[in-house]
Amino acid sequence: MPPKVRLRISSDVDASECAKINWHPELQILISKAFLPSLHQEVEKLSPALIRLAFASPRAQKEGQTAILSAVEDIAISFVLLHELFHLMGGHFGWLSKHRNIDRFDERHLGFALAVRSRRRKVHVAAPGIPANSPSRSAMTTSYVLESEADCNAIQWLTRYSVLAGLRTLLRAKDSPMTDFAPKHRQAAFRLALAAIWLVIRRMESSRTTLIQSSSEEHPLPITRLFMAFGTFVKEYSAISDISFDDHGGGYHRLSDDDVTSMREFLMLIMRPVLIADWNPDRETVSPRSLEAQMSIYFPDFANHMLDRAVSTVVGKEMIEMEKARFRMDKALKPFRYFPTAELRRLKR
Repeated sequence: MPPKVRLRISSDVDASECAKINWHPELQILISKAFLPSLHQEVEKLSPALIRLAFASPRAQKEGQTAILSAVEDIAISFVLLHELFHLMGGHFGWLSKHRNIDRFDERHLGFALAVRSRRRKVHVAAPGIPANSPSRSAMTTSYVLESEADCNAIQWLTRYSVLAGLRTLLRAKDSPMTDFAPKHRQAAFRLALAAIWLVIRRMESSRTTLIQSSSEEHPLPITRLFMAFGTFVKEYSAISDISFDDHGGGYHRLSDDDVTSMREFLMLIMRPVLIADWNPDRETVSPRSLEAQMSIYFPDFANHMLDRAVSTVVGKEMIEMEKARFRMDKALKPFRYFPTAELRRLKR
């Protein structure tokens, strides 16, 4: 059985971190006291974009404004809690505690005691703009595999099992997960869920160190993490689960005509409206290195990967490598897991 976990609101956790896990003196998920009001302010500021994602009708948008924003906050908070819980259920924290001797798991430090480890290393001269004694790329990749797995498991639970009161009230939907909604309600629910989780991941990534946040062209981990989450949404919306794996951990699915139709529907009716929404209404331009810009730049290659086409960009290739790394990490995590991964269950059949 998983260990007993306490949930506590804490002033010591930054709003951009959202939440973190402490191991000592007892296992706790600490939710940032500043996160909830900060999220509310952000959702209010972005209300025009969020409202347009819910309904096509201007009248419905006006009548449902408060319920729309409430539903987005409900999804975002649920995702944060599930993300932290799946770090625990997936064995991430136990594995890191044993191998890295850490007592916390937070977004800012990627689950590693980077500062402590850096002080123990011999100081070296780093490349321009890169902090001395920065974490290795392999350590960062491992961390992003853990973050991505927690993201994807949380999304699967939200879409497939959770009955979210905010969405149910907004859409007057039946008491069921969003995957079981009627088609139009299902589309609206997935758009809002995609937007809410995009906002949370953007917030989480903003808490990273300068090195990690300014993702290099050679190793674009933040945008890869985001597209991995989007990929889970595609699979849940399209009900794709029959995936086989090669010896290197690469996942493959032979798409049927119905699969392709459903995935294209998702890309055009769910994801595209989220991509083209204005997520920075107080800015005239955004940096091409920002997650917002990279979402649009690399979207075609993300679609190629989802539709089993060849990828051509560094981000597309990084997605494939991340999927393989996640599969390989399962061997190291297996003794610490409280559940077998869905991928392994399918592989054993």
